[in-house]
Amino acid sequence: MTQKDLHAAITLSYKGKITKIENVIVDTGAAHTLISADAVFDSGIFAAPEDELTVMSGIGGEDFAFRKVVDRVEFAALE
Repeated sequence: MTQKDLHAAITLSYKGKITKIENVIVDTGAAHTLISADAVFDSGIFAAPEDELTVMSGIGGEDFAFRKVVDRVEFAALE
């Protein structure tokens, strides 16, 4: 398996805006899926007072994130 085989593209739809993020790795064994807030900010996905906060733990320690429900998520293999 080559490194490229691990990478995919993810497309998110949120309130009528579509964002495509290339070269992501989907860890199907992870407890949470994290997407950088910088990658989706232009689509209107950002923290709001009503969002649930969550704590993630990993090799780098603990960090906080917000949870947001999106309208649609699509994954595709990179070509």
